Amino acid sequence: MNIPEPTTALGRQRLLVLWVLWFAFLQGIPFYWYFLGRSVPGKPIPPDAFPWLVCLFPVLLSGVVRWQVLPRVTTYTAALATMVVGIAFAETTCFFGIFLAPSHKDPLILASALGIAQFAPFWAGRVLGESTPSQPPVDPSNPLSPR
Repeated sequence: MNIPEPTTALGRQRLLVLWVLWFAFLQGIPFYWYFLGRSVPGKPIPPDAFPWLVCLFPVLLSGVVRWQVLPRVTTYTAALATMVVGIAFAETTCFFGIFLAPSHKDPLILASALGIAQFAPFWAGRVLGESTPSQPPVDPSNPLSPR
């Protein structure tokens, strides 16, 4: 796959922002699992408060955001917002697994991690390739030239 690289320093900085955000959200999942979802040895798992298959809906919605909405986005700010919204949908499945369906916590946390992993910014080169449209050179003798 031929991914265009950003050509400007601003484009490289924006790409770094996308990668850092993605990595931070992805690294949050093991922390949530360890600090919020650990079960106490000897204590029975509480019953599910919600049908666990319904808890998969947010991660499926994040897949729609990633594969249907994000490819249509053309600007960096819209791509960043779309990425964060999609990751938030995927992360919701983790919290549903911990709090609403604890008997199916591990598969839901895994689904959440995979949902976040799909947002890895390999796609970002197309929105960062050239962030500003190029303008024709200014001609001082032409009063109608762009300034």
